[in-house]
Amino acid sequence: MAYICFCTARQLFLCGSFFSSPSIVKFFVIGHDCAHKSFSKNKLVEDIVGTLAFLPLIYPYEPWRFKHYQHHAKTNM
Repeated sequence: MAYICFCTARQLFLCGSFFSSPSIVKFFVIGHDCAHKSFSKNKLVEDIVGTLAFLPLIYPYEPWRFKHYQHHAKTNM
């Protein structure tokens, strides 16, 4: 317990990043599935869940979805 008091800010940041990264990836995957309309059969549910999934990422869902559609328009899908 005393060791925590002597951790530098960088060490605490790296430790926090290690544990939070999997959660961030999970939120992105859910939002990505919503953008591809593969999460639910209801478009409103997908838009709401996609928006909520992108909130912790601090990135707006709708502009990302639009750019992602443009990306897929130029790649093999």
